[in-house]
Amino acid sequence: MRRQHLAPTRPPKSLFVRRGCRVSQTGSWANPSIPAVKRRSCATLRSGNGVLRTPARAFRLRALPRLDGASPSPPNTRLWLACAALRCYVPCVDDTPATPPDAESLEGVRNLQLLVEYLGSGFAGWQIQPEGRTVAGELQRALAEILREPVHLVAASRTDAGVHALGQVASFTTQSDMSERRVRRGANALLPPDVSVRAVREVESDFHARFSARGKHYRYRIFCRPARSPLSADRAWHQPIPLDVEAMDAAARLLVGEHDFAALVTRPDGDRGTVRRLRAVRVRPGPLDTMQADPAGATIDVDVVGDSFLYKMVRTLVGTLFEVGRGKRTVTEVAGLLRSGSRAQAGPTAPAHGLTLVRVFYDDHELAERAAELMEGTTHEHHGDRTRNERPRRAQGVRRAKGEQARALP
Repeated sequence: MRRQHLAPTRPPKSLFVRRGCRVSQTGSWANPSIPAVKRRSCATLRSGNGVLRTPARAFRLRALPRLDGASPSPPNTRLWLACAALRCYVPCVDDTPATPPDAESLEGVRNLQLLVEYLGSGFAGWQIQPEGRTVAGELQRALAEILREPVHLVAASRTDAGVHALGQVASFTTQSDMSERRVRRGANALLPPDVSVRAVREVESDFHARFSARGKHYRYRIFCRPARSPLSADRAWHQPIPLDVEAMDAAARLLVGEHDFAALVTRPDGDRGTVRRLRAVRVRPGPLDTMQADPAGATIDVDVVGDSFLYKMVRTLVGTLFEVGRGKRTVTEVAGLLRSGSRAQAGPTAPAHGLTLVRVFYDDHELAERAAELMEGTTHEHHGDRTRNERPRRAQGVRRAKGEQARALP
């Protein structure tokens, strides 16, 4: 049967799932009328019930409309969304059902996980934008050059402009057989000084950096002293007045648990609502900076661990606790703030440059363990994952270091 080519019509918006993946234009199966299909991974779309199935989760889409110039398709027709890394195809829409790619076409495809650290001051955020320098743009450019193929990164957290990361996690698929060590060293050789790939690891094919995450740990740093610090200007929010850390910590503990955080959100998160669960919120003095001879308590750290977060939720939370610390708001008013659900009653949104993504968790036990340690005040991560007085003896430290090197990523 002769295939009927589609008119140059863009696919319906309901088909779009993710940006950045071009349809592979190879062979007679390629459909030049579809310039780009935005997908999550190699997936099938049943035109009958409109369910997009991926290894991570299923997405309910609107009914697939008939495109102009296309002949009707049987209800059981499967349209394969193209993934350039997997060399899949998009068949011309006709009465001939499409057949899925054979197992051989999927051989050699690897899913790599990156642990990324960056200073967010010089970036317009993680996500690629039409204008501005982004973290994902720098990483994808470097990886594409060393792997000799297009790369599309998925991040656990799409950090805003100015936000830093100590343990950002990203993943992508590739057909390259380059070792993880060479990928890390090659990428770091091409990356600018303010972004670095700390580790690379091959993971299961169904791993997704964002949707496989179980929780995140953010830290916001406030620097309190009369004179500003040029060394901390890009990494801490300077305040010339002292703050009441005990009052801030007491108010922070009221936020732990599952609550409606509508009062701390400037923009709702679509259909997911505003109810979130915070595992731990602590306010405590930061480490003593011996280089600047600052008194103890000049640095204040706000640690927040939760399953998921709303847009600018952590920064608004910090701004509210800041008002408690300076005496403009009482501890009991914070509890009433959550019940009100009014953004106008919350504090200001703290600047982005004081926020750091510390770690992403992919294991429920590790997430619960870190939250418990923070609430009990038994850890502080300024010396790796242990405080100075929690470091084991030398022999134990060597064994533990080897184990941590083997699992450098969460």
